[in-house]
Amino acid sequence: MRFFIDSQRSQYALQQWEKFTVPDTHEVSPFSKNTYHVFVQLEDDSVIAEVQQPGGKHFTNSTLIQMDKEGNYLVVHGLSLSEIPEASDIKLVFNGHGNDKGLETTIAGRTYRDMLMILLP
Repeated sequence: MRFFIDSQRSQYALQQWEKFTVPDTHEVSPFSKNTYHVFVQLEDDSVIAEVQQPGGKHFTNSTLIQMDKEGNYLVVHGLSLSEIPEASDIKLVFNGHGNDKGLETTIAGRTYRDMLMILLP
């Protein structure tokens, strides 16, 4: 029951993140038609949201998601992750503010191990 409540709170918090529209622009690279792009916004920040705009270049073959620190996510544009065709080459791009102070480089306060724990539980 606690997991369900925490999940609901997370989804509500993600709903409060700044929303943006992905423009339907032309495909810039004819070689990327077999590649599916997944852009992951890791922070509720207008600068990071602007970085997501490349999704417009790949409007028909991209998914944009907003992900909180617990790994809960909200699809903002495109197919859900389970709907992406299996035959696709998938390009995964994480967007967040980096920090290389200390012993490890982080993005949005997460180490690469944190990201792996979310992606490969």
